Amino acid sequence: MDILVREVLFHEFKHRLDEYNREKFTKLIRKTPLIQLVFASFVFLFFSIIFLRAERLLGGGTIVFSSIAASLLVFIIIISMLLSIEFLHSLGKVGALRLLLSLPINVRFLPFKTWLKYYSPPLFFMMLPFCWKALTYSWKVLVFMFLWTLVSILFGYGIGSIFAFFTFKIQKKGLIWNVLRLLGFSLAGLFMMLFIFYGILFPSAFQKLTMLNLQPYLPPVVQSLSIYYAIEGSLQLKPLFTYIFLSLSVFVLGNTLVERSLVEGVYTSLSRNEFKGMELNPLVALFLKDLKLSLRRTSSLFIMLLPLVFLIPMVFLQKSDLSTWTLIIGSTALLESLNSQILLIEEYKSGWFLFSLPLKVKDFRNAKAFAVSFLYIPSAVVGLAVALYNKADGLPFLLIFGILSNLLMAKFIIFWLTRSLKDEYTIMPAYLTMSDNLIIFGFAALLVNFPAALIRLTYSFFGNLMGYAFLMFELLLIVILYLEK
Repeated sequence: MDILVREVLFHEFKHRLDEYNREKFTKLIRKTPLIQLVFASFVFLFFSIIFLRAERLLGGGTIVFSSIAASLLVFIIIISMLLSIEFLHSLGKVGALRLLLSLPINVRFLPFKTWLKYYSPPLFFMMLPFCWKALTYSWKVLVFMFLWTLVSILFGYGIGSIFAFFTFKIQKKGLIWNVLRLLGFSLAGLFMMLFIFYGILFPSAFQKLTMLNLQPYLPPVVQSLSIYYAIEGSLQLKPLFTYIFLSLSVFVLGNTLVERSLVEGVYTSLSRNEFKGMELNPLVALFLKDLKLSLRRTSSLFIMLLPLVFLIPMVFLQKSDLSTWTLIIGSTALLESLNSQILLIEEYKSGWFLFSLPLKVKDFRNAKAFAVSFLYIPSAVVGLAVALYNKADGLPFLLIFGILSNLLMAKFIIFWLTRSLKDEYTIMPAYLTMSDNLIIFGFAALLVNFPAALIRLTYSFFGNLMGYAFLMFELLLIVILYLEK
């Protein structure tokens, strides 16, 4: 199983062959996926704890618990789908599966087994807090929760395989294809939000569904009903077995199609549009390039949509104090800034070529930060709309705070990860080290928690004066970072 991951990583890290000796390079290839696995598991676990806390904000109880757990299961389906598309596209680009046909290796189900080992553990970590609470009800509830988690992961991978198969066959680089692709992912994200939103709203609809004796089979309602009845001591096996059969069918179909494509070769059709050069400012040209890259990456679109999962349930928060909304808006703004690393991963493969051009390192960094901030616009709009619905104080402050925090964090991440950048030949940091994680997330925690605590402590005395003082401090840091020499 490791051979596929190492092949993909070799193509991403091969520019370091001249820098590292054989032993050091082998160690790098071996440790990188483990570091990423630990980091992703930690992030997903933290995300799950936030969701579990939302249960208390909504009043608690078995109905609320089962509804939020079901919403998280739907979220796992979407994440599994996106991660499988990303992984399978990586295999398609390097042709890793075709290289193994001449070796005495059984490639049947090999991509799935590799994905299951290196990509699914964070999804199980996401369900850990909910499984722990399920155990407080009954061991049967825990078993049901675990089985629904397996079904969600398998279902998501199957759907992702089918999507990957069709994009392998009709992949285009023209404007129309990019617009259609972006529209498709946006619709998928919208459906995800509606499912999760319906899951959070499910307690209000629960009585009507049970009174009418309805057994809906769409997630998260069927999952919510299944978990709720398990808590009440009545195990409904038919919906679970139905989804087990459905997920296995989708998985077998998608896996068969995508494996055949990976073995036979990925077919891509070329764009018929002729390239037309334009004279642009280097900063503008780099910004447009980075924006196109981010809109083509599944992981980048996923990070762009992820904050909406936090924001939509906040409709029920019923809190208007500025400190709480400073924490919420700031958290989503900093979460969006993680797209900085996605863009650096893309640049890792061609940074050596990019810096053979007459470009400034400052423009290189600033363009990426501006592209990341552009992707924050949907979350900023939704965040302000939810804050307005809750009648939150200081909407102008929240808007400025979100924009400045995103700009500052995006530039800080890029500046820190490229602090050893060379002008003529560069090796981009494709993966974060443990020290990088501590510094980046430590700075992010400071940018969110400090202003929220400051406003909470001083609002009754000075109003939002200290909040605007913090904005001036952020603006000063932005000027220093963006006007680097």
